Amino acid sequence: MIHKKDLCFFELRALLERRLDPNLTAEMSLAKAIIRKQRKQMQALTAEINMNIYDLEQKDIECNKKQQELDKSKAKVVVQQRKYLNLQKKPLPPIAVKSMSCTGSKLRVFKPTLPLLQMFN
Repeated sequence: MIHKKDLCFFELRALLERRLDPNLTAEMSLAKAIIRKQRKQMQALTAEINMNIYDLEQKDIECNKKQQELDKSKAKVVVQQRKYLNLQKKPLPPIAVKSMSCTGSKLRVFKPTLPLLQMFN
């Protein structure tokens, strides 16, 4: 049934094309060609727009990652600055120094009783 309808449609179309004016047929062919060309251009532009949107999304993701890295680095710097400022505010513990003595040709250098590394921990 559908096949018969298709055949009738094609026959009717062919019959109408034969009866049409040659100028009208040429104009219709030209219009079809223009429409095909414009459709191809639209498809190309759509593909280009989609590619640009994808690139923009990728750059946005990369920008967000870089911003997160920057925020982490800033947080680390702030923590280090606070530690440094806290060390500066902390009074240094007194260091007991043994007296220096000189016996013969040997000079004894003072030795602190509190190791220096313990002061900064």
